[in-house]
Amino acid sequence: MTATTINRSLEVVRTILNRAARAYRDSCGRPWLNGLPPLITMLPETRRSPYPLTWEEQDRFFAKLAARLARMVLFAVNTGLREANVCRLQWTWEVAVQK
Repeated sequence: MTATTINRSLEVVRTILNRAARAYRDSCGRPWLNGLPPLITMLPETRRSPYPLTWEEQDRFFAKLAARLARMVLFAVNTGLREANVCRLQWTWEVAVQK
């Protein structure tokens, strides 16, 4: 596991503890925590620089995907759209193109 992956999980825990410390009360109305939530220190991250896949790497990657996903990923790669834009497309938006 990378430091980035661990830090994402720690951020979730940190958010939950902070919200719980502010919002949750026991049956007598006292705060759930006696003071501030614990300080969670993140791990140092070393960012890898992105690099484009070679044509061979892309072919190997697409071959491992299910056909429906391979078409979607190929569309995303060729259009440059982000995941959310591709995954939220709707068939009702399709426009027939005359050949």
